[in-house]
Amino acid sequence: MSDLNTNDKAIVLFQEAIELLSNNFYIDGISKFKEIIALDPAGDLADDAQFNIGLCYMKMNAIKQAIENFQKVIDEYPDSIIAFSEQNLEYGRTPAKAYLGLLTCYIQLGNQIKVKECLEELKDFQDSYVVITSGKEEEKILYYELAKQAIEKSK
Repeated sequence: MSDLNTNDKAIVLFQEAIELLSNNFYIDGISKFKEIIALDPAGDLADDAQFNIGLCYMKMNAIKQAIENFQKVIDEYPDSIIAFSEQNLEYGRTPAKAYLGLLTCYIQLGNQIKVKECLEELKDFQDSYVVITSGKEEEKILYYELAKQAIEKSK
């Protein structure tokens, strides 16, 4: 990778990390995501890497670490945009995803006050959504709506 520029290196590392995640190698994925952040803390993929670290911890049921990493996305990358990729049908701002991650963690912890706080924050992200495809139909679902669905499922 030595002949690649910083952004290209970050892209390669990100793809490797996503592959690790898809095979449930969360610890290894976290290491790759941390490499991306160390390589270029202000780069286009740093916020997405930070979010995915939180996601890895959440999948490992390490809720405290997941919360810390989702909060870091919100605090350190408040205006960041979700990275585009062919496989990724998420659009808008990365903090919206982080608030949904936080909300999910707080549901698991049974902290209804924090769940409501996250839901309130998500109201401000009307530009952030997931595209769900069903056959030839495409539907945009706001992160706010996904949060409401998660709350309903938890009852």
